[in-house]
Amino acid sequence: MGARKSVSVSVALLFALSGLLAVSASASAHIPIYRSGGSTMDTALHIPDPSTSYATYAEFEAKLNLVQFYSLAGKAGSTQYIELDVPSIESSREFAPVLMLIGPGLPGPSVDARYLLDFYGINLTAGQGALSWNYTGPLDDEEFEPFTQVVLLKRQVVNVTLPDDGTYYIAVARPPVVVHPNDSIIVRSVEYILVTGILEKFTILDYILIPIDWIRGHLFWKENPIVFLLPTYLITGGAVAFAVYMRRSRPTPTAIGARASEQAVFYSALVGGLLMLSGGVNQLAFLFSNPLFSLGTGETIVLLLQGVGIVLGVVAVRLSFFFLKPAKLYRVLVAVVIFIAALIVGSGFIVGPTLFLSAAVAGYYVFRPKPPA
Repeated sequence: MGARKSVSVSVALLFALSGLLAVSASASAHIPIYRSGGSTMDTALHIPDPSTSYATYAEFEAKLNLVQFYSLAGKAGSTQYIELDVPSIESSREFAPVLMLIGPGLPGPSVDARYLLDFYGINLTAGQGALSWNYTGPLDDEEFEPFTQVVLLKRQVVNVTLPDDGTYYIAVARPPVVVHPNDSIIVRSVEYILVTGILEKFTILDYILIPIDWIRGHLFWKENPIVFLLPTYLITGGAVAFAVYMRRSRPTPTAIGARASEQAVFYSALVGGLLMLSGGVNQLAFLFSNPLFSLGTGETIVLLLQGVGIVLGVVAVRLSFFFLKPAKLYRVLVAVVIFIAALIVGSGFIVGPTLFLSAAVAGYYVFRPKPPA
């Protein structure tokens, strides 16, 4: 493939991926926050924007931590969306947290809300009211989240019209139920996800960090990284081992030279491409293996994005062998396009495209024709 054709195809691919990015923005997704709320209203975790869709991944770690607070700046007349979910894992499967909203202009607490405020030792200031919601639905109401390939257990979903401007507090609490004769509260560690807002406002950095958030999400689900990244390990490790064996046992005209710099360029490019390829396979394996999988809008977008990621990985692996030939500037330009495209679709967990681009730039200098002595 000539230089001009390669660059043209790469630029066209980048525009196509930008279109996919625009499509993905219409799907349901949240900006993750990995931090639990404060133990008092004074130490509440502040939600940056009440209208933006944030998903806060939180955990009750200790018996004495009964309630966690989150604050947001409310506007009179705005509708505040609040959702509670718990991960479908053993420790949280039967967990049904209490949800409360405290703030200016809200109605005075009902009998149930007053009981909860007293139980958790929450004191209202002048002008504050409170609403409360206990979850009374089925504990096994599962929902598959295609972008992270995990299963959520649905809990409360509420929309509240805020009456006044001011600071509102969301309280998530352990339910006041008797579990043991001498223990009036659940003692084990439990997790939950607090979703606020409905508008999807993602920055470039948010998109770039999606693969890292994917890993953090599975860790939140108490999954072993050796297990949920197994396809990545097997494909990348196996392919690199095979490449080492073949290049040592069957030297070719493009065999790696003795210099460590030449070997580093080739294997960095190869591993980078393999991470893009195997990362896509990894996520598709999670997608198809889940019993709740169905081909909806979110699943279709994931299929498209991961499919593009796999194609980028295949192209990058193929190009890694060209880096052993005399350096050409257009190969670096193609690598730049692949790097940008891989970041857009979340391919290679950031590490893959970074390794590949670094190898392309380094290879341009390592494999440049040497001037005659």
